[in-house]
Amino acid sequence: MITQDDNRDFRRMQVEVPIEITLLHEDGEPVVQGICRDLSATGLAFATKTEIEKGAEVIVIISAGGQLPPLTAKISVVRSDYDNETEFFELGGQIIEIL
Repeated sequence: MITQDDNRDFRRMQVEVPIEITLLHEDGEPVVQGICRDLSATGLAFATKTEIEKGAEVIVIISAGGQLPPLTAKISVVRSDYDNETEFFELGGQIIEIL
């Protein structure tokens, strides 16, 4: 479903697909799993059990399954909030480069 509930330049597509996040410049676990919640031409929202700080640069691989190839991109984390109810970190990322 595509929504435009705010004043963004690009519409967001609501999705619920697996995402693999590779942390750059981290000493801990380099790859974590999560769920991509929405996607647009310039960014995405995703959730993970692992904290990723605002300002971090990460590589994400979003797989829709089936015949579509995965989307691989370098992003900058622009929002990182912990949700006590779901026990997930809810993150927003700005796409820097499609890889």
